[in-house]
Amino acid sequence: MNVVVGGLALTVLVVMVVLSATAPDRAASLSTTGPASGRAAATPGVRITTDAELARLAHISARDLVAMSDAELEAMDPLVMNMVVAREVPELAEIDFTRYARLVDGWADRIGRGLAASEAVESRTSPAYQADPDIWRAGGMAVALAGPTIGIAYTREIDMSNHADLFVPGLIDTKRGTCSNMPVLYMAVAHRLGWPLKAVVAADHMWCRWDDGTKRFNLEATSTTAAGGDGAFSTPPDESYRTDLQVSPKAEEVGSDMATLTARQTLGVYLQQRSAYFRETDRWAEAEEDLLLARVCFPENRDIFNSLLLIMGQRAKQLFAPGELARLFDYGPSPAMGASSPRRAEQERLLRQKAEIERINRENRKRLERDREPPP
Repeated sequence: MNVVVGGLALTVLVVMVVLSATAPDRAASLSTTGPASGRAAATPGVRITTDAELARLAHISARDLVAMSDAELEAMDPLVMNMVVAREVPELAEIDFTRYARLVDGWADRIGRGLAASEAVESRTSPAYQADPDIWRAGGMAVALAGPTIGIAYTREIDMSNHADLFVPGLIDTKRGTCSNMPVLYMAVAHRLGWPLKAVVAADHMWCRWDDGTKRFNLEATSTTAAGGDGAFSTPPDESYRTDLQVSPKAEEVGSDMATLTARQTLGVYLQQRSAYFRETDRWAEAEEDLLLARVCFPENRDIFNSLLLIMGQRAKQLFAPGELARLFDYGPSPAMGASSPRRAEQERLLRQKAEIERINRENRKRLERDREPPP
């Protein structure tokens, strides 16, 4: 069935659904065709950010975002949050917030209209819809973005020194994305359609999860494909991610990996991505500052913590002479191994000195007490 809405011909032809116990992914094929435009969304219920609000947000900093309340961050368009972080990369200082927001508004509007127009038929004929309407909707969005109309595709080569590989404006401009920016675009479209699509991370990978507090399923942005009139999307179970990314039980236990992220935690991930860009372009002070902010937003995340340790080690080389650096990080062998390092020897000397001071103080107190005693 072809449904032409606002210049977009959205052909929702579900030809396959795999929900077997032997297949790790739930997949469905849909198709999308037709021209795209960047006009503002007009569909009732599609959420857009006003021009005035976009103008205000285009002049705030990532630190301003960190200072916002949780409620303010949860209400914010993920695309706008991502652009605020990206704008402080010097090469992206002139990002046109309104242009990118209105372009994604238009995509969301036409995708939402196309899915709504097809739903009556699909509810009767589509195995994917009958299995779960929300998976059908989320998958339809993914395939629409990958289809010839919009043409978003995954690139397997990621260059951390290329800001286009990290932030959504680069994805929109080049139509080639990574796990750093493709899930953000998915979340931005879902935000406009009122869907509970959130970010999830494990190790150094990010994907999306539909999570309304009751129902949850994953949506892997980097696996969506479209060729001609057909496309496929993937919703791997959690266990696939645990296995493929070798997620440790401890990482999951502490809330670092596999958890559905809050908006504040997602901001921490954006800051970590910006830090990686600064690191790869030898701007170590900025990289360290971003990771400190990221830790404020997402203190549970082990990848952010590990990145901060690496950055601080590099920064230490700039702040300390080689001999000082050796003493700073030389904790020596454990007590069970015997010999003490210079740092441990210094710690032991300070402990002995403290003990001697306490001994002298005790003796002085006793002497004062004897002096106060009346003569016999």
